[in-house]
Amino acid sequence: MPSCRRRLLAFFFLSALRGTASGLEVQPETLQFRSRTGDRAKKTIVITNNGPSEMRVTLSASWDASRERIRLSKKDMKLAPGRSGEVELSFKVPEVEGEIAGNLSVAGVPREGGWVESRSLHRIYLAVAGTERLSLEVPWARAREAPGGVRVEAVLRNSGNVHLQPKLSASIPLRDGGAIDKIFESRAVTLLPGETGEFSTTVPVEDFERVFSSGTVRGFFRRPGGKVENVGRDFLIGGEAP
Repeated sequence: MPSCRRRLLAFFFLSALRGTASGLEVQPETLQFRSRTGDRAKKTIVITNNGPSEMRVTLSASWDASRERIRLSKKDMKLAPGRSGEVELSFKVPEVEGEIAGNLSVAGVPREGGWVESRSLHRIYLAVAGTERLSLEVPWARAREAPGGVRVEAVLRNSGNVHLQPKLSASIPLRDGGAIDKIFESRAVTLLPGETGEFSTTVPVEDFERVFSSGTVRGFFRRPGGKVENVGRDFLIGGEAP
């Protein structure tokens, strides 16, 4: 099975937390903004109690590396089973370049008291319009023969100043024309500026006499507005690309 490893496993865990049938559901799960310096940005969050009892919900929000305040229209509320509540999150866009990130924390305690029954952490991303630099690199890629085909490993690096959610593909050309292509079917991965992600997958090859001994890994992402950008690196089967 394809896999993806991240240096920040804790971040992976926190960003994956979400409401379940026995707790709170928060929509949207990730808050993304793109505004100009000095503007006031806002977004409405909907919280639903999917649990069997009334929940007291508390919320807090802050940036990772900025003292600018994030305002919440409500910091606590009570929700009966099956009911939803809305909270407006807003802030003034600070004078920064690229992007800043933060967290929205949502916790729920049953009416009877006791331990927190539901807790989730949701990422907040603010891209400052006109200052973004989107850039992706493939520092290295390598491949080797493996059961079922060719095992391809590669590293992606976010060399820009805003977060990216890249995808990765591998292609091995056939000697008689065409190619065998495979998308790395990993979970959605968020790379913050400067971060790297390690990816691997198996490209299905039944007859190695039909394929060349090299191929290409290509990382790609979508710019605001929909344009897809990509960057590639060649690999040798049984070796590492220079």
